Amino acid sequence: MFRKISGKTDTPKELHTVIDDATSHIAQSIVKNYNGKNVKVTMVHNPSHLEAQNPVSMGKAKSKQHYHGQDKVLNIQVHGDAAICAQGIVYESFVLGKVPKFNIDGTIHLITNNQLGYTTRPIDSRGSKYCSDICKAFDTPIIHINS
Repeated sequence: MFRKISGKTDTPKELHTVIDDATSHIAQSIVKNYNGKNVKVTMVHNPSHLEAQNPVSMGKAKSKQHYHGQDKVLNIQVHGDAAICAQGIVYESFVLGKVPKFNIDGTIHLITNNQLGYTTRPIDSRGSKYCSDICKAFDTPIIHINS
């Protein structure tokens, strides 16, 4: 916690080769250069399938827009198919995104649709054909890409 407060990464550089957690569970930031422009990419802590990072990333985007005057903030969230339709926090985050003073002008949701929520088949995990059907309640465009 003290490392993070002082502006450093969560893990010391010497531990990056021996870390034993999923890389998506650890918050990191990096500056990438795209077409000659520096873009800061930040990944917030992601406690696996719990989806608790959704409102956190939305709050971080809102903070950058409102308090730091950064109007070009894009919030992207990555979900597993079983988590997006089974975790109540996803629906709550969609609702929060519609609150006028919390609106961040949208979020892109990428869903890895592996058709398996641990040991639960899709037919046993939801009452809809697609895991993304939860988005329909918010008049959200959905694009399905099969690959």
